[in-house]
Amino acid sequence: MINFSYKKDENFVDITGVIQKLPPLVKYSTGNGAVRPIIQFDLLSQRERKTVDDEIRYDTNRIILFDHETFPQDYIEGQRIRIKGVLQSRNYTLDFHLVEQHIIDAVRNYVDVFGEIPSIKETKFGKREPIDWKKLLAIGFIKKVPEDSMFIEDNTKEKSAERNYLYRVDENGDVFKETEHVAFEIISSKVEPVEYELGELEGDKNKVILTGKVITTPYFDMLGQESRVPFCSFRVRTQSRFFGDKRAFHNNVISWAHFAEDAFANLQVGDVVKVIGRLQSRSFEKDVTYKYLTEHGNKKKKKVNKTITTHEVSVSKFMKAAAPK
Repeated sequence: MINFSYKKDENFVDITGVIQKLPPLVKYSTGNGAVRPIIQFDLLSQRERKTVDDEIRYDTNRIILFDHETFPQDYIEGQRIRIKGVLQSRNYTLDFHLVEQHIIDAVRNYVDVFGEIPSIKETKFGKREPIDWKKLLAIGFIKKVPEDSMFIEDNTKEKSAERNYLYRVDENGDVFKETEHVAFEIISSKVEPVEYELGELEGDKNKVILTGKVITTPYFDMLGQESRVPFCSFRVRTQSRFFGDKRAFHNNVISWAHFAEDAFANLQVGDVVKVIGRLQSRSFEKDVTYKYLTEHGNKKKKKVNKTITTHEVSVSKFMKAAAPK
C-alpha cells in the first residue's frame, strides 16, 4: 500500500451531469447569522462505457447549491452543468411507527407531576429530543427501557439491528418512535454550464477526494455469483469548513478486487487514508412495515415496498498516512 504524508483533511467533489427536479424558486438559509439563497435539485451523471453494447448507467446525486439566487432563471431542466463542492452526510429520521401506549402514558404522567419534559436535552423551537429513560425509571413510570430503543438505561446510544428505534419527545410532550437514516448530498457554491456533448462511450466527470480517519472496521466479503470478486467497505470521517465552522462528515467507501484486499489487510479504525474515486448511487427494493392507529384507535400494520438509494465512493486509488517518526 502506498503511503503519503498527511497535512490536513480533504473533502472535494468535481462532477458533471444534467439537472433533474429543478424547483422554480430558491429558498433562503439563515444559518450562522447569514442569509444565503439555497436551492436543491438532482444531478444525473452518466457512467463511462467500455463498448457500445454495454448498458448505459447513471448515478443520481442530490445537490444543495448556495449563493445563486437566479439559478432557476439561468439554468433549465436537462441542462448539463459542472459542480465543485463537498460530500456531506446528514442524519434524518422517519416517524411512521406506532408508539406503545405505556410509553406515551409515562411521559404524560411525568409532565403532569413535574411540569417538565423528560428529555435528555431541552426541547425548544419545535425540536424533538430523545426521552430520558433514567427519569422515567427512577420514579417507576416504566419498568424497563423498550428492547428496540437505541438509547439504553443510562442514556448512552447503542444502535444495532435489534435496537433500531429512536424514541423522542417534543415540547408539547408528544412522543415519536422514529427510524434513523443518513442522506448523502453534494453541497456547493460553485457551478458552471457544460457546453460540450458526451461522446458515444464517454461518461460525465466524476471525481471525489477524501482524506480523513477510518471510523469503522473494514468489512470484507467475496461477492458475485459466477466469479467471486473481493469486496471491502468502510467509512471515512472528514473535516470541512464549507459553512465557516469545522464540521465532520462521515462517508461510505467501497473497494473491489486488489483494492479491497489491500484495504482489508492494511486498514483499521483510526488510520488516516486518502481516497480517490467516483461517487456512485445504488438503489434496491425493501419491504418496510409501518404500525399505525386508525381514527377509531385500532392498531394496524401496513407493508410498503420502498426504493432505497445509497451513495458511496468507489475507490480507484487510495493511500495510507505514514506513521509519524
